[in-house]
Formats: sequence, structure tokens, C-alpha cells
Amino acid sequence: MVRLKKIKFYGQSMDPILKNGHPVILKNFTDIKTIEVGDIVCFVDNESGELVNHRYVSQGMIKGDRNTSCDDYKMEDIQGVIVGQTIGKKVYYWGERGFLLKRIIAKLSMLGTRKKLIRYPSLLLLITLNYLSKLALRKPPNDVLHSLK
Repeated sequence: MVRLKKIKFYGQSMDPILKNGHPVILKNFTDIKTIEVGDIVCFVDNESGELVNHRYVSQGMIKGDRNTSCDDYKMEDIQGVIVGQTIGKKVYYWGERGFLLKRIIAKLSMLGTRKKLIRYPSLLLLITLNYLSKLALRKPPNDVLHSLK
């Protein structure tokens, strides 16, 4: 059974798509193979034991959109995928499969990691695309709303 729950996101690494202190919707899953490039995953940090929400940017690589390096993690540390967020009193949902922009955002995030010269231009484009991606957010289906209460 798929479980959805609200958790609070803390930190600056996923700004502007996820804001510090804002609730996000976590979908726990049973099959790790369902993670797609561009998904924002929630995992347990090996050092601190805290939950971290970062983007799955390529096969086996996770990083915050604003970070310059990838995270050290194990696949079994991944708790689920972020499928929506709460902005003010409204719940917005992009669903399990996400949207096309998430792949582009993941590529830009990796470019910012690998090439120092294009780090800042790619970050600027990444921030712009993150704001545009908010247009893809929609109201969640009623069953999703009921499972969050």
C-alpha cells in the first residue's frame, strides 16, 4: 500500500522549488526501481541520521539543486519520493511520474557540479526553471487529500 504523509523540509539546498520549513508530500514506496531521474527523493543521511530531500540527478547520484557535490548514500536509505508540497494553505501535487521539466532540471544540476565555469549560469537557469515548474503543480485528487489528514 502506498502511503502519503506530510513532512517538513529544512535547508536551502533545494531552494527555490522547496522552501525551508515548508511541508512536502512524501510518497513511501516499495520498489526502488520506480525512481526516475529528476525525482526529489527523501533519504536518511549516513552521518547525521537526518532526513534529506535532494534530487536524483543520474543513475546512482543524488544532490541538492544548489549544492556543488553529490551526496553519499545507499539505495536502501531512500525513504520515498516527494510528490507535492504545501504552499500557504493549499496542497499542490505533481504526482508520482512528475513532469518533463524535472529531467531538464536534473541535467542542469549535474552541469553545475561538473563544470566550474558554467556553475553560476546553470544555477541561474535552474532557478528560472524551478519557478516555471511551479506552473505544473496542480491540486491533488481527493483520495490524496484524504490520505494526508
